[in-house]
Amino acid sequence: MVLRRKLQGYWNYYGVRGYSHMLAKYDLELKRLLCKWLNCRSQRRSMTWSQFSQRWPDWGLPAPRVNMNALRNQLVKLKLMDYQMSQLK
Repeated sequence: MVLRRKLQGYWNYYGVRGYSHMLAKYDLELKRLLCKWLNCRSQRRSMTWSQFSQRWPDWGLPAPRVNMNALRNQLVKLKLMDYQMSQLK
């Protein structure tokens, strides 16, 4: 599923420490838009917010989370840069 891969990529890229509140905000807006789009398919409302919320886990989309590997990679890069700068002196 394309949406699953897009979300996983977004969570991996932006899932760094200190940014979790924005991930939660993005997740809520994503759910609101998806519910709205699903309700625009016909003239009648296809599902309520509570019905949508009950079905959401069944779709198996990844939940937002802080990715510790991204933070670790940033620290490794910083240490490497410090080491390279110390070698230039």
